[in-house]
Amino acid sequence: MGRNGSYSNDIRMEIVTRYQNGESASKMVNEDGLNGKNGDITIYRWTRRYIALGESFFKNEKSNRSYSKELKEK
Repeated sequence: MGRNGSYSNDIRMEIVTRYQNGESASKMVNEDGLNGKNGDITIYRWTRRYIALGESFFKNEKSNRSYSKELKEK
């Protein structure tokens, strides 16, 4: 999985939990100031990924993966 954006794991977990408890995604975007014009879509994506992957979704990658030259040549 790629690196996650500028939101901490705690914030993302809080937002996903609030959404699952019935709070409106649009309301959270306006109140919490989620960046971008598609903040509500971001909440939907986070929730789907959390449901599919569980807690592992919140693991942040510190950098891009690196592959050996041999593997790249294959």
